[in-house]
Amino acid sequence: MTTRIKVRDKTCYDRWPEILNAEETAMILGIHVKSVRRLAAKGELPAFRLGVKLWRFRKSDIINLMEGKTTC
Repeated sequence: MTTRIKVRDKTCYDRWPEILNAEETAMILGIHVKSVRRLAAKGELPAFRLGVKLWRFRKSDIINLMEGKTTC
């Protein structure tokens, strides 16, 4: 089952860093940071890990997700 993600901020892509942390991704998507981490852990949000606890998200993956070009 795929989780539906609503997007709060579709503008200013160029202002975002290339690699986003969980808090930045949550703010952009308009969801709680725990939801971002949960979706990443389930593979429903494209992400990679740094070490044991840190999730990182590529700006291009988040933009593609928001524009409906990819599904998780």
